[in-house]
Amino acid sequence: MRVYQLEQGTPEWHSLRLGIPTASEFDKIITEVRGDYSKQATSYANALIAEILTRETMRELPYNKWLDRGSTMEADAADAYERIFSVKLHKVGLITNDAHTWGASLDRIIDGQKKAVEIKCPKASTLLDYYYGEKDLEKEYYNQVQGQIFVSDGEIEEIDLFAWCPDMPYVCKTIKRDEKRQNQLAKGLERFQNEMSAKLEKLIAEGHIKL
Repeated sequence: MRVYQLEQGTPEWHSLRLGIPTASEFDKIITEVRGDYSKQATSYANALIAEILTRETMRELPYNKWLDRGSTMEADAADAYERIFSVKLHKVGLITNDAHTWGASLDRIIDGQKKAVEIKCPKASTLLDYYYGEKDLEKEYYNQVQGQIFVSDGEIEEIDLFAWCPDMPYVCKTIKRDEKRQNQLAKGLERFQNEMSAKLEKLIAEGHIKL
């Protein structure tokens, strides 16, 4: 596993992600529920190839005040996690496998453990949905978190999904390594990489990419 300690959303962070699939979008490669190969894989591969050609991200998120709020509150949430669970967290911007063929944007790694923390700072009403079990926090982010574990090459075995908002009860769900889903990710990503390689070879053969 390669660890890049940089701010998420910066030009450097976007540059490192260009052309590689990342865990938050692994549901475009395998489906959330059954883990089958996704019908979205072809268009996702084309988007990543477009990034390679243009050196520009095709994955810009539209502005959303709750996403922006979550980003600004992440440090406070991390401090709260450290206090609640008496651990030391290390900030991480991006991890990739050693070959840099796929990546994941991790929030924090726990010092001295093979464990990470994925922080969510939703609006207060959504947090209560999670708290009362009316929305399933684990199900909502399961593929992403299993993807983060996959990208870590065995260096992370479990991840705490930590939903936090000031003056509200927190919700924390521990997601452990799921061997069945890990195998599905391995097969899906191998197929995806093979399809991307074939598409890139066509561009190279026709002179659109210079080696």
